[in-house]
Amino acid sequence: MAPVSTIMCLGFTGVLQECKADALLEWSLLGRIKSDLPTIWATDMLFWPLANGINFTQIPLVYRPVFTSCADLVWQTFLSFYTMNIADMGTRGPGEDERESGQGAVD
Repeated sequence: MAPVSTIMCLGFTGVLQECKADALLEWSLLGRIKSDLPTIWATDMLFWPLANGINFTQIPLVYRPVFTSCADLVWQTFLSFYTMNIADMGTRGPGEDERESGQGAVD
């Protein structure tokens, strides 16, 4: 299930990002899935067994859904930041920060 949901996450964020930025039209969605899936899946295989191990050995039965929801929040935050950082690397040039690209604060 993890590879399917990860591919869907990368696919949906890729489609949404391509609609927002012309620079991402050259970005290859299939190439991104091929390059990022192993990293995300490896992180998934480290995170969820640990979270489930803690959940089923340390957390009382009543609080297990709350713990799982908190773990899922952490995982989704990781996915969001990971996909956002990859997209930002594709739209900015090397060494270009937000002020240089016109997206920073106004003086």
